[in-house]
Amino acid sequence: MHPPDGEAPYPSNSDALALHKHALRDSMVARRRAVVADEVARCALLFGARLTALLRAHGASRVATYVAVRGEADPSHVAAPELLAPRCVAAELEFASTNAAEWHRGAFGIPEPAGPAVDITDLDAVIVPGVAFTPQGDRLGLGAGYYDRLLPRLRADALTVGLCYDWQLVAALPVAPHDVAVRYVVTETRTLERDASRGARQEQAWKSSLE
Repeated sequence: MHPPDGEAPYPSNSDALALHKHALRDSMVARRRAVVADEVARCALLFGARLTALLRAHGASRVATYVAVRGEADPSHVAAPELLAPRCVAAELEFASTNAAEWHRGAFGIPEPAGPAVDITDLDAVIVPGVAFTPQGDRLGLGAGYYDRLLPRLRADALTVGLCYDWQLVAALPVAPHDVAVRYVVTETRTLERDASRGARQEQAWKSSLE
């Protein structure tokens, strides 16, 4: 992914790339934490409607979501036949039912469900958090790499849906070889779908849907 015309190119050096990511991450996280509770709640309803429509359109039944914290885009109003939430196990994510009777605080202070984990290849869709996304599906996370390791393990037909506020959409992101793009990006006002037949990261190959 390259910056738009007229903007300075992102550094190719891996150390410089990491520094650029760190600075952008700090800026976006600070802005996200400043989002007031009423706005989080308002957008959560809009996210839920768009996510539910998208999942139903694709017949996705077993859906991995996440627990939003510290101003993150909140997917808690999504509806699906089976919803699962993540927990951190060593350097990987696994998912268990959100109907679990017991929850506990995970390594990052985020509530995690107890109960048996599902097979990753049984997931029909994964809702992916992020600090920033591009309309092309490139994603900036918090830097631990959990979702970059998870997404390649999914079935080829599983949906990957990035969730963010409109203001978290940026024209371009510094992308490393290990960074994994998502197929869809959902905001409170838009659902962006990549046309895979025209290339994974070409802006002109994306379209707005479910408006």
